[in-house]
Amino acid sequence: MDKSDIYSLVESAIKEVSPYAAEFLKNKEKDVVKDTYLIDLGINSIDYAEVVSMVMGNLEIQHSLDIFTRTNRINDVIHILHNLSSERAAVA
Repeated sequence: MDKSDIYSLVESAIKEVSPYAAEFLKNKEKDVVKDTYLIDLGINSIDYAEVVSMVMGNLEIQHSLDIFTRTNRINDVIHILHNLSSERAAVA
């Protein structure tokens, strides 16, 4: 799965978890959103874990959430998920 597909999954999960974030994302360009920090969207650590868990479930990835504590920027989250997805595909 490419980063654009993962972006769509992350965006969808964010919108599901946070109505405030959904409103913010409605009229923003993709490149602007990628540089946004989840905390700036009102996504707290519990919401963050839920977003990541939802996307990992869609990607059929099983991994500790600890890897995501290093960042809070959407583009970095997409990068981590893409790497995990690529590793999973290489093993399969």
